[in-house]
Amino acid sequence: MRPTLPILLLALAPALPTPGPAQKLPKPGLVEPQVRAAFAAACDALPAPLRARLGPVTMVRSSDPGVPATAPLAQRLLGRGAHALFDLATNRVVVFDAALRGPRWGAPPPDAPSLATFLAALADLLGVAAPTPGDAASITAAWRAFAARVAAWPEARGRGIAADCAPGDAAFLDGFLAVAVDRSLGGTPPLDQLLLHELAHAVQLIGDDYAERTAQWATLDGWVRVSDGAPTDGVVGGMFTMEDPLVLIRLLLDGTRGDAAHFAPSASARFVNRYGRFDPREDFAECVRLLVYDPARLWAVAPAKLLVVDALGWQGSRDADAPGPSRFGPGELLALAGPAPLADAVRRLCAPAAAEPRADPRVVLAALRAHRAVLAAIELPAGSAPPSLPDDLPPPVRDACASVHVSVPIDAERSLGPPRDAVVASWERALRRWLELHEFELRVRVALVEDAAECRRLCTDTVAGEVDAARRLTAFRIVWAAARARLDSDERARLARGEVAFQRAAGRPALARAIELETGLGGARDGETAPAGAAPWDAIELGAALAADLTARGRLAQARAVASAMPGSTYGALRRVEALLALVDRGDRDALEGAAEAARACSFPELRSELLARVARAMRSAGRDDDARRALGAIDDPARVPDDLRDLLR
Repeated sequence: MRPTLPILLLALAPALPTPGPAQKLPKPGLVEPQVRAAFAAACDALPAPLRARLGPVTMVRSSDPGVPATAPLAQRLLGRGAHALFDLATNRVVVFDAALRGPRWGAPPPDAPSLATFLAALADLLGVAAPTPGDAASITAAWRAFAARVAAWPEARGRGIAADCAPGDAAFLDGFLAVAVDRSLGGTPPLDQLLLHELAHAVQLIGDDYAERTAQWATLDGWVRVSDGAPTDGVVGGMFTMEDPLVLIRLLLDGTRGDAAHFAPSASARFVNRYGRFDPREDFAECVRLLVYDPARLWAVAPAKLLVVDALGWQGSRDADAPGPSRFGPGELLALAGPAPLADAVRRLCAPAAAEPRADPRVVLAALRAHRAVLAAIELPAGSAPPSLPDDLPPPVRDACASVHVSVPIDAERSLGPPRDAVVASWERALRRWLELHEFELRVRVALVEDAAECRRLCTDTVAGEVDAARRLTAFRIVWAAARARLDSDERARLARGEVAFQRAAGRPALARAIELETGLGGARDGETAPAGAAPWDAIELGAALAADLTARGRLAQARAVASAMPGSTYGALRRVEALLALVDRGDRDALEGAAEAARACSFPELRSELLARVARAMRSAGRDDDARRALGAIDDPARVPDDLRDLLR
């Protein structure tokens, strides 16, 4: 389902309504000639492949975004200042009156509650007490501090902005909106540039992979979700969400992002203006605008971003093996950048310092591949040896990760690629996505199966036609979870025996045996282990099934031995920890040490931290606080220690 996503030039106000019939949008023939000309110029600035990608995008005119008077004041201000927006729901660029006549408040002064809420969110920056709606004196004091700060901006000089005005003064708000645009963007660009900014949103966000495109770009500056510190893809609480407008107001005041922020960049992030610092999607759109109209400025501030935007066809492609179209040829890029700055931009992508963000490997690889011709002519930083792909990853994950190369040959002697830790992190994200998808399908698809007939249809649709053994096993487990409550025992047995036969015929005896154990066709035998020569993932699946069966039968020592023998440092480590902690739940305290060892052996940093935290909780429950502290001490980043365990480290 495609979200409704108004994206303003000046502000991304998440609750803005999309322009609709109620706003009586003018017909295209009524659009002013200068607006049509600016839109045509913005479209012409894009290369042909991107114009084709934006085929369905149209342009219309409207007076303003129609932000309701009940909206928070920050949102109303940014709506009044909006020159244009790209509406993802309708694929329209909407141009507002502010683009032609300048932004205007054009409304009665805000009421006391609106002013109090707005100013309270800025009080820490203004050095005043947070005002309250019923205290006119506190509102006046906070407003005067706010107005004085705005009047002192360099952009406000000579603009007639009076700081000694009544709270919410409409004339002051008119002036604020005018200088806020200049301060956000470093000047008010011509209309064709503003519309190219909006078309850049369309390029990045049209298509089902808009969140992935956002996530890839966001890695260049280390953007994270404030709520949990995870790398952001623009999704907050399950919705594709834009940054809170208060954040931009605070940035205009040279303040921190504040408590309202959804997202945060790394401390070493580089932005061309305050608006780029506001939200990663605005940063991308501003980088595209400057790539076309002021590449020297983009290069001076964020050279790595110029390489990436140029390489990824301005985000029209996410294919690291087939980047483009590029705006600059090798000679043009070298003339713009110079050898030493170009080499430093490559260093930032391939060998960042400890405090610098790690860009998504596909982004780095695309930048290298697109610019090999110019990079071959300069001295480059030494790249790190690429890591080896773990052999215990589930086959779908391993196949997806193996399809992304970890280095690009620059010439006959040199290759470069993303930093090792960024590559490993991308593999870990792939594993997490697979695990989350499997869990989601297991719960949701099973819940949607209403009766035996639907269960049989699910089997036919998702299992019977699948020839890949690993994907088929995943699909079968979903069907089996539904079948246990909806099919009789004879039909379930026939279903299980059919899958056992398929896996054996496919040459996967370990998977066949895992199905027997999981479906009750046979129990674990004394001394049973995975067959010799079994692939790591197959051996893990069988080991987990054997351990679960033995644990259920109370044969705890044998279950512990089987669980400890499961191979692997990623998925295998996860399943070992799960199997050993299941034994702990059955009273086998000896399994705790094995679980801690398995967690420490995990080669994915975030997963290792989570596994160690699980083990620490089990140790604390067993009254072994010292052992729990040692487990937490193995977490390499203290920030990854969960809040409920921090007391152990005090």
